[in-house]
Amino acid sequence: HPGGGSPNSAIEWRFAPDWLLNIGGSLEDDQIAGRYFSPRYALNWRFADNQAARLVYSRAIRSPDMLENRAYWQYRAETMDPSLSAYNGTYFQRGIAKGDAPAEKIESREIGYYGRFDKAHLNVDIRAFNDIMWLAEHDIEIETFNTAPNKRYGMQGNEVSLDWRPVPGHRLQLNYAYLEMSAQLGEDNGNFVPRHSGSLGWWQDHARDWKAGVTYYFYNDLRDRMLYWDRLDMQIIRQFHLPDGHLLDLTATLQKRLTDDSELRSENGADMHRAWLGVSYHFL
Repeated sequence: HPGGGSPNSAIEWRFAPDWLLNIGGSLEDDQIAGRYFSPRYALNWRFADNQAARLVYSRAIRSPDMLENRAYWQYRAETMDPSLSAYNGTYFQRGIAKGDAPAEKIESREIGYYGRFDKAHLNVDIRAFNDIMWLAEHDIEIETFNTAPNKRYGMQGNEVSLDWRPVPGHRLQLNYAYLEMSAQLGEDNGNFVPRHSGSLGWWQDHARDWKAGVTYYFYNDLRDRMLYWDRLDMQIIRQFHLPDGHLLDLTATLQKRLTDDSELRSENGADMHRAWLGVSYHFL
């Protein structure tokens, strides 16, 4: 933020053997948006070995950026013929920010569960949340440079994450989220979040420095329940051990989009297939 800082602080208090309270926050001072505090409170209860429940509340602010609050757009037109330079001048339309763009805010409430089952080599993370957001829908064009007041939206949902390692060297991950979006009375929420989304991935770590994985991603029920998207990622990694503990990784990745939707055509920047090679070097 221009001319500002954001000191962070956190405290942790174990007021009983199985209870843990975390309190943290960030204080920001912005020349444009002013000073505000973003807190986070989390209460954790370990009710059994390797199992815990949590309650979390947090609030965050997104201050307006330089474009939204300080923009001053103008264009100067010049003729191609130097003899007509008298007609050069500034284009009459200008985009000028009024400096009153509001800061956006989100409040989040969460209840969650985490379990680690060592005998089954399984980790489980489940959460239900309720978010309230105050978001702005700006129309930032040189013809109509307008910053709108915030509108209230609500988002409720559930998320499940499973991490299973059935045998050494193999890992299976499952993630799923269910979301519902609501708007303030009289407003359309635009259905700009998918109702269902998730991924399913499998990784194999070979003993001879080879790794391979396949992951499937999807979301659906987006934009009036009309859009469905899914993709398959495949990756192979070869790792080389170098002197002094250094590592060299060679990676080959292939992405294959399985959905042929009209909004995801190649002319819109969404290729059906993508492949690339990568090199990474790790040193101590």
